[in-house]
This record gives sequence, C-alpha cells and structure tokens, in this order.
Amino acid sequence: MARYIEKALDALHAAINANLATQLAAVETDNGLGAGDIPTPTDIVKGEVRFDMRPRLVQVYWTDGGLPEQQQKVHKLVKVDLEVAVAILAEPDDLSGGEVLLTRYVTAIIDCVLQDPSLGVPGGSTVVGRASKATGFGETQTRKVAVVPMTVQVHTP
Repeated sequence: MARYIEKALDALHAAINANLATQLAAVETDNGLGAGDIPTPTDIVKGEVRFDMRPRLVQVYWTDGGLPEQQQKVHKLVKVDLEVAVAILAEPDDLSGGEVLLTRYVTAIIDCVLQDPSLGVPGGSTVVGRASKATGFGETQTRKVAVVPMTVQVHTP
C-alpha cells in the first residue's frame, strides 16, 4: 500500500513546491504589498523534520491512512492523511509581524491546493482541514508553527 501513500505525498509536495512562490506573490498583491515583501521559503521538504530550525521551512509529510476502507474498495479510492507545516522565526520585538507572516503562508499553502484539488492525479481530490498553530518562546527568537491537515484521495488501479 505504500505506493498510494507515496503517490499522495509526492503529488502534494510537487503542487506546493511548484506553486507556493506564485501563491505568495498573489497574497502580496491581495494585501497591497510589494513584490518580495513576503520572504520565500528556505526550503520545501518532503518529510517531518521537527528539529530543523530554519526559518520559513515548509514540510509536507504523511500522518495516517493509505489502506482502503471497505466502502472505498468498491470505488477503488484510497484516502491518505497528510500535513503541511510551516515554521516562522519571529523577533521578540515583532511577534505580531511573525503571526501575520504565518497566516499569509497558510493562505498561500491552501491556495496551492485549491488551484487544483486533484493535484494532477487522475481521480484525485484533496480536502483541506482546519489549520492549527503552536508557538515556542526562546531567549532571542520565537518560533511559530502552523500545521494544515489535508486528506488526499487517490485512485487505485
């Protein structure tokens, strides 16, 4: 069954990797910002790397699913639960700016999927879940992380 998980993970990672810069530019335009005012991601990685402290790191990883449930076997569909996380480092004197940057990244990530919910996978579809966030306070910086859960459905042969 790993091929279904990999298929969903690869498709979501590819969509975000290919479209995030464009969607960040759209968020800049929507908010009356100049080109490049929202810094680009440091990296977009496929996998969960909890202790990687790089700023503006986007992670795409599998959380659950990948085995066909009884009703899905009839329609040859497999649902895979994935998450997209983005981490922002905010300076102590600009915590609200870090919060705004985080929400803009989440908007752009969601827009990457809404642009093509099939993610280019025949018979595919994606449902975006409710985003959550966490904050970790350090001596010189604050790390804010948002997680956007997504369920990607892929067709089985």
